[in-house]
This record gives sequence, C-alpha cells and structure tokens, in this order.
Amino acid sequence: LALAAILMNMVAFTVAAVSLHNLTVYNLLAVDHPPDKGRKPNTEEKRRSNDIDMFARRTCQMFCFNPAGVFFTAAYSESLFSALTFTGHAIIARGRYRIMTIQTKRKRSFWIAAALVWGLASCARSNGLFASVWILLVCISDCCSFTQSYFDKKNEIDQPPGDKRHAKSAAIGFALECFWRLIFCTCLASVVIAPIVLH
Repeated sequence: LALAAILMNMVAFTVAAVSLHNLTVYNLLAVDHPPDKGRKPNTEEKRRSNDIDMFARRTCQMFCFNPAGVFFTAAYSESLFSALTFTGHAIIARGRYRIMTIQTKRKRSFWIAAALVWGLASCARSNGLFASVWILLVCISDCCSFTQSYFDKKNEIDQPPGDKRHAKSAAIGFALECFWRLIFCTCLASVVIAPIVLH
C-alpha cells in the first residue's frame, strides 16, 4: 500500500511539473504575442520562443529539485494537490492564450474545466479553497474591464440627443451581462468550495 502511494505520488508529481511548464509557456506567450498562424516566424520570434521554453524548463527544474521535493514523493497529498492546481491554472492560461490569438471563441468551457479540476484539488487538500478566491478576483477584474470598454465605446459613439430608448436598452444589456458574469463566476467558485463544505 505504501509503495502504491509513492508510485501514485510520483506520477502526480510528473503531471504537476508538466502542467507548470505549460502554465509558464502560455502565460509568457500571452505577454509576448506570437506570429500569425498563416506566416512563418522570423529569427527574432524564434529566439523569443526558445527563450520562453528555456525559462519554462528552468522553472520546472527549480520546482522539481528543491529541498521540499521529498514531500512530493512521500505518501502525502502535496503532489496530487499540486498536479490538480497547476493543471487548472494551465487550462486557464491556455484558454486565454487561444482566445487572445483568436483560435477559439469558447471562453467559458476553459473556466468550467478548470473549476472541475480545482474542485478535485479541494478534495485533496482544504487549501484548494483559495482557487475560488482567485476565480472571484478574476471575475471582478473582468467586469471592470468590460465596464471600461462599455463606457469607452459609449463615449466614441455620437448619439442623437433624443435617442434615450437606445441608451436605456444598452444600459440594461450591460447590466445583464455583468450580472451573468458574476453569477457564472460564483457558480464556478461554488464548485471549488463544495468538496470542503460537504466533507
């Protein structure tokens, strides 16, 4: 039984390292925009891509070869929790990168998948609860960005002075969109919190 626990933790530790690598790569690619899919990358873009991969590898090396690494191979829950937490963040980073480069328009599917993975992480350790705080903070940030873009667009469009009906319907649509985003993020946070509450 102890050998099975150690082997399972070693597999989870490997998954955590791979997820951390993907998380680092996609976060750095989101900061440094890649070239369009239709054309070949130039020399500078290839060099930046190699630098990103090298940085991600070094991040994983520091994660794998650190003094606390002994807890990831022992029969503790740290490796499983790390694997699930990093996987959830990697799903979000990949989704945001794909949305940024217009490879997909399905924004909410990534959040649902990540919330389910984080819910499993909450089953492994109770500090998985903090993923729900991160979800709500991102939701508030998203709503603030949406509000800013709404008012920027509103100021750009010259409306006739008597067109109050259009302004009222636009304001209602804006309020409903913000409300829907808050409800969606609250549901995601509930998925993460539920295993701790029900335990």
